[in-house]
Amino acid sequence: ANAADIDGVELYDELIALSELISPKTSPLKVLEFIARNDFFTPNTAIALCILLTLPVSVASGERSFSKRKLLNYFRSIVCQDLH
Repeated sequence: ANAADIDGVELYDELIALSELISPKTSPLKVLEFIARNDFFTPNTAIALCILLTLPVSVASGERSFSKRKLLNYFRSIVCQDLH
């Protein structure tokens, strides 16, 4: 027996059924709300959306830009000190 949380074939079937009821640009949260509001029986889709909506969003690129800015400011201060 397969102990997976989500059945891939059933998820595919659920997504096909949902695609006929919901516009393509609907956000994942709105799809989950639609499922809950309409008692639409799509357990695999609901699980997948819950996982998707709880994944952390990476902020590494923002952190890198701040660290580069700090480094640039440091070098600017050194250069400016040398000019005086």
